[in-house]
Amino acid sequence: VGLGRIPAILLTAFVVVGGLATLLTYLAPFLIRQLSELSQQFSLETIEHLATSVELWLGRIFPIPEGAFMLSLNRFAETLVQEDRISATMGSIVALFTDLIYAVLIIPFVTFFFLKDGTRIRHSLFRLVPNDYFEITLSVVDKVETILGRYFRGLVLQCASVAAVASLLLSMVG
Repeated sequence: VGLGRIPAILLTAFVVVGGLATLLTYLAPFLIRQLSELSQQFSLETIEHLATSVELWLGRIFPIPEGAFMLSLNRFAETLVQEDRISATMGSIVALFTDLIYAVLIIPFVTFFFLKDGTRIRHSLFRLVPNDYFEITLSVVDKVETILGRYFRGLVLQCASVAAVASLLLSMVG
């Protein structure tokens, strides 16, 4: 569109960040509403009633003592809530958010400078190659760039196709 390199990079970054922010603005309330509805449908009494029904059904197929399934379910729930598992889970959550912060802050920053100074970096790397191998190196780099470009375009196409089909089918189901 006739913009310089830096304004084009900033415009692209603004469009991507704006698109993600818009998506999150609409997606977050939807997810919160869905989780709230789900939590209202699964009360402790509902889970106990469901477990009792499963135990009766299993009792017709397998000879199990009465209350054994509920006892196993209670033991399983207690194992999930042990202190060691809670601390491990909390550690995993903290690690996940740390990784997300790195992804949100560092990756766009580094990407900006690679896009801004990409040609300089490339020329600096080519200066390190001896003259005897320059043409071969140039050919290999060109092939690698072509293959990586095709791979990422295919990956984007695949993600968009899966998203479109999933959205269509989920909208049909309601």
